[in-house]
Amino acid sequence: MKLEDKKFHTPLLQVRDLIKEFDIRDAALRSRTLRAVDGVNFVVEKRETFAIVGESGSGKSTIGRVLLGLTDKSSGEIIFDQEPLSIKNREHFRNIRKRLQIVFQDPVTAFDPRISIGRSLMEFLELRDDLDKSQRQLRVDELINEVGLDPDMVKRLPSQMSGGQLQRLSVARALASEPDLIFLDEPTSALDVSIRGQIVNLLMERQQQRGVSYLLVAHDLRVVAVMADRVAVMYLGQFVEISDKNKLFNRKVIAVLLKDGFNCDQYNKNKVWIYKGEGEKYLVHSGPLNKHHNLRRFLKNNYNYELKL
Repeated sequence: MKLEDKKFHTPLLQVRDLIKEFDIRDAALRSRTLRAVDGVNFVVEKRETFAIVGESGSGKSTIGRVLLGLTDKSSGEIIFDQEPLSIKNREHFRNIRKRLQIVFQDPVTAFDPRISIGRSLMEFLELRDDLDKSQRQLRVDELINEVGLDPDMVKRLPSQMSGGQLQRLSVARALASEPDLIFLDEPTSALDVSIRGQIVNLLMERQQQRGVSYLLVAHDLRVVAVMADRVAVMYLGQFVEISDKNKLFNRKVIAVLLKDGFNCDQYNKNKVWIYKGEGEKYLVHSGPLNKHHNLRRFLKNNYNYELKL
């Protein structure tokens, strides 16, 4: 997707100096403050996919939870469509709640096991005041059909659906309220490889058709390479880099590893942890390479590539 000329419109979302802290207790019951998000700044343009990558626990998902009002920020400013966003103003936040949605990482736990698929979708359609009850029921069938499933599934419970089907329904549910921004919290990580491509294609098709913006959190660099327009690299609660996708993935080391299906686990200004499979890690470092023979040998043997940084 090509971004429009930014000179002629304001960003959909602006985040300035966002900080989120949690009070926690250690094993000895001593309290301390954990800063999960530390002074983050970024913007998301209309019709853009802005991706955040980084190791587990770096604060990626916390940003999305703050934006969606699932937890309050400690400090900072969030501007959504030129208006300050705060969950403390419940009436104002409810009015724009339908414009912000989320696709959760685990599609199984994202649905209430006690209610049917149709009822789950209907709850999100109730955010729209422009539809009456009969129109909402028709829209349920249309949404299920749009994500490539049989409308007869509306009567089923989540336990009667596969993981891939539930994730498709998660996308349908997120689109039900006609949002402007959807937070994608690792939308393909819990799916089989054969299903991941279908979900990515579905999300991109809906973006082209409806002009929705995505805030994408992912470990899988292949998903980021396909979907993202810009990429932020997060480490210990901070953004260490925000880059155009093509600029980031055209770097030789990342491009070579991407071809073999590597994921990015940790990145900062000095080093990148790249892993392939469980327990098999390789270290890329900006300094001398004499201590990193494993990665160097791997690239040489598999790609005939001489690692130079």
